[in-house]
Amino acid sequence: SRLALAGAHREMAERLPPDARIFVVGEARLALMPRRAEIGTAIDAPLVGDLLAGCRSPQDVSQRLASRATHLLVNYHELARLDRQYDVGTRLPPGSAELLREWLASLEPIARWGEVYLYEAAPGQRGGAGPSSGSVAPPG
Repeated sequence: SRLALAGAHREMAERLPPDARIFVVGEARLALMPRRAEIGTAIDAPLVGDLLAGCRSPQDVSQRLASRATHLLVNYHELARLDRQYDVGTRLPPGSAELLREWLASLEPIARWGEVYLYEAAPGQRGGAGPSSGSVAPPG
């Protein structure tokens, strides 16, 4: 996971525009993050809950994300570990855990480093290329 994240940081520094804004889920290590970032870890459920609040569909979540970030970075390995350790679903508003699973499964990644996925934050993304399972944090 650490090597995958280092690779992600290096490639994002080369690929992303200087004004990119990254919404990060399932990862708190930002020391090498090459662009401005907003962190949403499993422990910091209010940030993810705020993103999901009032949304009824994965498309709603994508539209909300696009209003606050240009990209989404998800560390599925770390998110799964944090979910097992902290039971993320109980920290989110009712119905949000299922919506989070559906939304992540609907996204098409633009890059992947192990279990670290990068997505563009644009409405209407679909493709089901991200991992999915019955937990809030989809294992890879």
